[in-house]
Amino acid sequence: MMRRRQCILFRIPGAVTLACFLGVAPLLSLTTLLAIATPSALSADTSQFKPEAPDRYPRAQKVSGLMLAADAYHDEERGKAAFGSKAKLYENGVLPVLLVIRNDSQKVIRLERMRVEYHADRARSAAIPATDIPYLRGVKAPRAQGSPIPGRVSVRRGKNPLDAQEIQDRAFAAPVLPPGETVWGFFYFQARYRENGILYITGLTEAATGNELFFMEVPVSAGLP
Repeated sequence: MMRRRQCILFRIPGAVTLACFLGVAPLLSLTTLLAIATPSALSADTSQFKPEAPDRYPRAQKVSGLMLAADAYHDEERGKAAFGSKAKLYENGVLPVLLVIRNDSQKVIRLERMRVEYHADRARSAAIPATDIPYLRGVKAPRAQGSPIPGRVSVRRGKNPLDAQEIQDRAFAAPVLPPGETVWGFFYFQARYRENGILYITGLTEAATGNELFFMEVPVSAGLP
């Protein structure tokens, strides 16, 4: 039985994109459809920070037509480059790991159900949603100080080093990866960096068929050579 080729035409400001599928076109959300048409718009913010191509990293892996690289940002200088001087992730027990994925296949890959864990020394840590990061440090009591106005006491609240906007902006958020495109973003773990650490990745699927790709193990590097 021959499968009919079906196409969807996207018209958005500044672009017209034609996406074609064999058989019945999969049910994709509006966000996913827009990502196919304009993939760079749904990647992490690149205004001040942009990683290298995945094959530039020393421990990059190629699996199922995807080139993947994982890079830990556990030292102070690299942390500043990615998140600014206010964020103190690793000093407060959070390991940020950058994941860069390039699609060298001819298939659209859906990422919205991707699951990522950090494995090291037989320990496993699931990725923490970026929105939960500010609450990992706990709440400290505000400090009372004398006020220049008699009879009043000013209350000074300490700044939360896990509440920087860059932590949210840099989090991995791309829902789909078209052929030839690259997406990137950070995952966050309550873990310490280890030289034998890997990212264990599952949940990637082919958009046209819904078939899930095999699990992937990506060694975590610690910067470019």
